[in-house]
Amino acid sequence: MGDSDQEARPCLSACKKSSAKETSDGYHGLTPLQSTRMVKRSEKYVWVPGLPPPPLDPHSVVKHDIVREYLSRYVHVLMSNYLMDKLVLSIVDGFAGGGEYVGSSGEFVHGSPQIVIDALAEQEVLLNVGREKPRKLDVRYYFVEKMASSLQYLNALLTSRYG
Repeated sequence: MGDSDQEARPCLSACKKSSAKETSDGYHGLTPLQSTRMVKRSEKYVWVPGLPPPPLDPHSVVKHDIVREYLSRYVHVLMSNYLMDKLVLSIVDGFAGGGEYVGSSGEFVHGSPQIVIDALAEQEVLLNVGREKPRKLDVRYYFVEKMASSLQYLNALLTSRYG
């Protein structure tokens, strides 16, 4: 990367609301946003629509396990009052990437955006086991990604998986 990369450049972000309907731009609740670049990131993690995602590094496996377990405990603690019917959350993934990787055996592995969405959906199901009156997690997701191709990959992935 050259010296010109040190200047602040706009980056893209994606948003997804858990109960969002398809918008006029076809993003199904995923909306590109403008933000300023704060941190330089290696070109190692680049997602391009139509190409395989980058390989999953061991440190990312650990990070994903921590995120999954943290969200599970977080929801459990906040919803420990059984009279509480709804929890409103805003979840920000500051380095979302393309949302998936290639694992060591060549399989596709979920990245943090899918892990967060799936973990919270699972917690909502668990909150309602044995209950007559349902409990709700109202979650707004913000997936921030500076690289346009990675954001396009993420938008396509989340739209195809979650609608």
